[in-house]
Amino acid sequence: MQKRLICFLHYGTIIKENLKAFKEISDYMEADVYFSKKPFVDRVQESGLHFINRLRDDSMLMYMYSGKPTGKKGRPKKYGDKIMVNELDTKYFDKVVCNKDLTVYSALVYSMAFQRDIKLAVAVFYKDGQEVARKLFFSTNLQQEGTQIVCYYRLRFQIEFVS
Repeated sequence: MQKRLICFLHYGTIIKENLKAFKEISDYMEADVYFSKKPFVDRVQESGLHFINRLRDDSMLMYMYSGKPTGKKGRPKKYGDKIMVNELDTKYFDKVVCNKDLTVYSALVYSMAFQRDIKLAVAVFYKDGQEVARKLFFSTNLQQEGTQIVCYYRLRFQIEFVS
């Protein structure tokens, strides 16, 4: 575990050292799913870049609480129920793309792993009219469109196959 943390901090330092070069290309950083960990996400965010990546299928995500204050003592409720990826609540999620191969749902949610709000895009992939997979993508840019999150992440593979 300690070795992994050092790795994330090392790569985060490289990003900070080369920030000017990165900013000339884009305001977004995208990396392999391996880097979808809090220390790395924090370093990228601190550097002023937005981070786009994919989440594990079993990620602990919470709905943002939209109810009225209860009037009871203590801190007001900030987060709602846990998100069940196979049963998305349409009160919170917007359907932003829908075609025969792909449906994308988007919402602002809280990530327990990152301890921050993120923009979540749930991509549902279809083949021959049947759902074949659901993948979770996120961005630290809370105003980013869900379709753009999925598109940016999928462009990463174009680079790998060209090399």
